[in-house]
Amino acid sequence: MRHRAYPVFPELHTPDLLLRELSADDLEGTLDLTFYDGQPATSLPMAQRMLEVMARDYRLGNGIHWGVVLKATNTIVGTCGFYRGFAHGGGEIGYVLRDAYRGRGIMAQAVQAIITFGWHELHLRQITAYCEPDNHASQALLRKLHFAPFGTTDDGLLAFRLLPPAPC
Repeated sequence: MRHRAYPVFPELHTPDLLLRELSADDLEGTLDLTFYDGQPATSLPMAQRMLEVMARDYRLGNGIHWGVVLKATNTIVGTCGFYRGFAHGGGEIGYVLRDAYRGRGIMAQAVQAIITFGWHELHLRQITAYCEPDNHASQALLRKLHFAPFGTTDDGLLAFRLLPPAPC
């Protein structure tokens, strides 16, 4: 299952955040936030290639990747999005937040925004997330947002799943 690329990249807003498309102008400021397939970018050319792949995934309907921007300062503090396609009505999320901004509820706002987008715009039937067993902050975030653990992957990552809210 693929999703269409929108005529205008969808921006998401929370009380404190703007989730927006990353551009080449953001490259230097987001090197430490650029990951693809769980691997960090280690150079600007590598980060550029990763952003190009994410843009291609978006155009092909296989993913959508946002920069997480603090509205108050217009500072990019993280990234989040849906990755690896939307097979069988499911979406896999991933996120990265700079250390200096952890513990402030920023990623909870961002992930809640993309979850809502996933249910209402992408019409997903489930959302999954994977994290390292020692990443307790990520596990706590997922549990806070009502994800339930459902096992481990072959490479030892913890798997979490969220189902859509029941209709009223």
